[in-house]
Amino acid sequence: MIEALSEFPDDIMVVVRGSGGGCTTDFVMTSSSETLTILARDEDVDVRWRVANNPNTPPETLTILAQDEDWTVRCGVASNPNTPPETLTILARDESFNVRWRVERNPNATREIIQTVRAYEFYKEHPTL
Repeated sequence: MIEALSEFPDDIMVVVRGSGGGCTTDFVMTSSSETLTILARDEDVDVRWRVANNPNTPPETLTILAQDEDWTVRCGVASNPNTPPETLTILARDESFNVRWRVERNPNATREIIQTVRAYEFYKEHPTL
């Protein structure tokens, strides 16, 4: 991640806080869609989570992050107001209840998407029906 920061010194502000013997790093994310798209491929799940939750992340990048192996990243995508309905439709069947819960509350969730979430929930509770 430090290497990526050197590529975008004007786009990202890094705040380093002391914590005992070490330090922790927080990011105040950029509004640059280019930078967000690059950071969406970062190996650090916290970076991808922050990109997924950033309201400036482009819809195309959110669609890619919707396939992330980490459910917290997918939760961020499901909550993001820039997530397109087509991506929410996919997330409506996500294995994580937390992701599906956020899909229902996304302002772009259509009636059909909400019905998909609820039907999936019913099926999960009654798999033999």
